[in-house]
Amino acid sequence: MEEKLAQYGVHPQQIIFEVTESASLTNLGATQDMIKKLMELGCEFSIDDFGTGFSTFSYLKQLPANSVKVDGSFVKDMKDNPIDRALVKSICEVARALNKTTVAEFVEDEETALELRKMGVNFLQGYHISKPLGINVITERY
Repeated sequence: MEEKLAQYGVHPQQIIFEVTESASLTNLGATQDMIKKLMELGCEFSIDDFGTGFSTFSYLKQLPANSVKVDGSFVKDMKDNPIDRALVKSICEVARALNKTTVAEFVEDEETALELRKMGVNFLQGYHISKPLGINVITERY
């Protein structure tokens, strides 16, 4: 990995790998080792689709990821469904207690965005924030 980063001139701090909960549970030990090695290089990790697996909080505690992406299936209905809202809130609270950054997927309207900000979610993703942009548009803007 180090040689590829050097070959392409990519700084490890620019990379955030997303690891899905279900994929990592197949071999938790190997996943932990891989994450630790890549984090030592400076890469970051995010646990994607968090909340959809079977032992999510145990998993969150065991993997040394930097951030947690709250699954959009909970986020998209949270303004109308008190159970989804409670799940999102509890995921965010546990992530914060573990010093992990939180990202909410499927943010489609201002009401949901405001509620997530009140919960302390660090980053929002979804069409309310922006439609997907091509790399050429991103590099021109930023």
